[in-house]
Amino acid sequence: MQIAVYGKPEKVRVNFFKDAIYFFNKLLLKNEKNLKVDLYLISNYKNAKQRFGVCNPIIPTWFTLATPRAYSIEMDDALSQRTAGITLAHEFVHIEQLFFGLLKIPPHHPILTWMGFPLDPNEEEDLQPFEIEARGRERYLYEKFLEQYS
Repeated sequence: MQIAVYGKPEKVRVNFFKDAIYFFNKLLLKNEKNLKVDLYLISNYKNAKQRFGVCNPIIPTWFTLATPRAYSIEMDDALSQRTAGITLAHEFVHIEQLFFGLLKIPPHHPILTWMGFPLDPNEEEDLQPFEIEARGRERYLYEKFLEQYS
């Protein structure tokens, strides 16, 4: 597994992020060895939907994998340890969803699919099933990580 952290967190040690990514990989992806996660810690980060973070598969334009093996996560660099950990857990649920094919982001096609069904692009993102699942699991996963990390 490869982890790269870009940027410098203001309130959390870089090793916290790396340890959390290793932990979530072990727990959610059964310690997938062929995995790359690029974490971008961005000053004053807020995406268009006022989120703390976002996750995307990195898919080379010349080759599309059925199961993406490389992902980028963008997060605000000034989050507290708790908020950063919960946000990272949330984004790793999305990695799990993409990895196992529950959530698919077709290249060159704007419609996401969830468990094989197309999602309504006009539906509010917070009401999409992939977000409901991630929000429902983020705090539990973070607490499990803290049990190991502390």
